[in-house]
Amino acid sequence: MVRRLVNPKLILRKLSKLVWRPVDAVLASREFSNLVVLIVTLATAVISIHGNGLYGLVSNLANTAVAWGATFGLIHVGREWRDVKPPKRKPRRTKE
Repeated sequence: MVRRLVNPKLILRKLSKLVWRPVDAVLASREFSNLVVLIVTLATAVISIHGNGLYGLVSNLANTAVAWGATFGLIHVGREWRDVKPPKRKPRRTKE
């Protein structure tokens, strides 16, 4: 019986490619990336409202803005770093 030695670097490389697939799918899709930004922003707003009501949202508005900006920025940096481009935007229809 012959045992094969498996290179751990090869296993890690394949595993990392497998893990990055969903991230690349989110980065490549405008709809998914916008959904991620929306979910993070809404989650921050809901947490603020849950604590102190509407006053909590108003007093933590800066935190909500930072959550939106950080998520938005991370998606754009991720697109540059992973070299993933979303599809071109469709031109708007003009009224005749």
